[in-house]
Amino acid sequence: MQKKKTYLNNVFILDGATGTQLHKLGLSAGVCPEEWILENPEAIKQVQSAYKNAGSDAVYAPTFGANRKKLPSHLDVYETNQKLLALCKEAVGDGVLVGGDMSPTGELLYPMGMMSEEELIAVYEEQVKAFYDFGVDFIVIETMMDMAEVKCALSAVKNIYQDKKCPVFVTVTLEESGKMLTGTDPVTALLLAEHYGADAFGFNCSTGPDKMIPLLDEIVPYASVPLITKPNAGLPHEENGKTVFSMEPKEFKKYVRLLIEHGADIVGGCCGTSPEYIKEISDLKIPVMPVRKKDFSFVSSQRKTVFIDDDTNFCAFHFVNESDPLDFCYDMQDADCDVIHLTFAENAENAQNNKNAEELIKNIAQMVTTPVFFDTEDEEIINLVHRYYTGAQRIQ
Repeated sequence: MQKKKTYLNNVFILDGATGTQLHKLGLSAGVCPEEWILENPEAIKQVQSAYKNAGSDAVYAPTFGANRKKLPSHLDVYETNQKLLALCKEAVGDGVLVGGDMSPTGELLYPMGMMSEEELIAVYEEQVKAFYDFGVDFIVIETMMDMAEVKCALSAVKNIYQDKKCPVFVTVTLEESGKMLTGTDPVTALLLAEHYGADAFGFNCSTGPDKMIPLLDEIVPYASVPLITKPNAGLPHEENGKTVFSMEPKEFKKYVRLLIEHGADIVGGCCGTSPEYIKEISDLKIPVMPVRKKDFSFVSSQRKTVFIDDDTNFCAFHFVNESDPLDFCYDMQDADCDVIHLTFAENAENAQNNKNAEELIKNIAQMVTTPVFFDTEDEEIINLVHRYYTGAQRIQ
């Protein structure tokens, strides 16, 4: 089986679950995990040192929800992240990489929610600044359910790190439908993550390793970055009032081996896994085989990708300054074509025209599933598209 271009020589082993391990050590449901860790530092050091001893090449710092939308108001975001990173580094010492961990904020972007892109980027920048100053080895943006939020998190990393390079992993979680909560399919999620700067992409949580194999098969032909799988220990069920997972470590290893054979370069565990699971897979550090980057043309919206060929059906829309942005967006929703080719009237250089274009692009980003090819030389509109539209295009 062919694999994609990668900078890894061997399969890279991540850690397993943090939350379920901490629950075994006393973390109660409904308690802020980050605050509990600061009050019980020996617990996280015990968990992460156990992952080091089990064979993890890297661990995720316990900063998953350490942003101002999730932390209690009395905790300072920067200080909390710095303390959590220090505990992690103390637990694993040298020889194991430490990753700064970011997660969904629980907010939706306008017009589906009230959060603006600028505010969401600022939320993530507060965490990333702590990662930058601490000197994390990599950053992971995980358990993501909305590619617009992924774009904002990656923008925050770029804004803080500027020209200094720090590898960034992106992993998304999928519903039973095989799509993200906001409707994005796996291939589109991959292409968008690559477009916005992810250095590795994959899946975490969602399901067990057996069910993750067909998801991986979907994206392998289109990937030009290392692929990550961090599955749960099978399916959860309840026993004696507690949530337990169906897959034992040896069975987990069998399927992780298959994931590697199907194209995974970076593997670990999510909910229900423990150091015992990582110890089982730690001998799977087999060589990976780089190949050339795939060449294909595509246009993506936030939720859908169209691969361009001679049979691709384009339809034309032309936005004039007097158009109502929302009504125009509704018309685009009803378009019967593969890709929308959108042009704009020449801007009359007034604030209302810019406001209408901005409102249109924000609405398109959240409401129009059909990919849009924006055709304009207007620098203002180009900047608005880059800022507010979650999409990508590559025409060979």
